[in-house]
Amino acid sequence: MEAKGVRVKVYKTKVRISREESGTTTEEDLRWNSLSRVGGIALLESLQHNHTLTKLSLTGNNVPPDIISTIDAQVNQNAQLFEVQQEYTSQANLLKKQMEEQEQHSLCHVEHLERSLAERDRTINTTLRLAPM
Repeated sequence: MEAKGVRVKVYKTKVRISREESGTTTEEDLRWNSLSRVGGIALLESLQHNHTLTKLSLTGNNVPPDIISTIDAQVNQNAQLFEVQQEYTSQANLLKKQMEEQEQHSLCHVEHLERSLAERDRTINTTLRLAPM
């Protein structure tokens, strides 16, 4: 009966973590959920496909310390990857903004040059019309 209850909880945990993979959930509190070794292994397997989970609380479960250590290592790796992705996104956005500003500056400069050339053309055409032939 207990094993059956654990399987149900493990199943719910797997489904929940898998479902959250494409979402934005980064934290999960699974304290005091009666997870056993089997539940810890299932959770660890789920973490192989879920890289968004960056904080996980497992206090009060019956998961062996070696499995908890492995789970913690995976969650910490997810957190580090998340930080790298955030930094990458931040720098990419900054670069995009700088490029857009540079493009706008270049467009303004081109427009200024076009106006200057048009003015010189008018001046040359006027001078040529006024010059005796």
